[in-house]
Amino acid sequence: MQYKIKLLRLLLKDEKIPKEKIRPLMTFIDHLIELPNDETEELVRQISPLFETEEITMALNLEDTSIAKYYKKIGREEGIKESAKKC
Repeated sequence: MQYKIKLLRLLLKDEKIPKEKIRPLMTFIDHLIELPNDETEELVRQISPLFETEEITMALNLEDTSIAKYYKKIGREEGIKESAKKC
């Protein structure tokens, strides 16, 4: 997991890499180094601060990555909780 985090941090912090190149590289890294669900949660916690800049967020559309799947799972769980509260 540490290698994946280090690669993603380097990728996101490198100003020489055009923003439109980040998404395919992140997808490649994600598929190259797959992590179990519990490690994906830790990965997201550690790299989330790097996504806080709007410029990076706008360049990313990580639909086919474990990071996106994690956020979708969290969104579904929150939606289920909200629905349960309304019933």
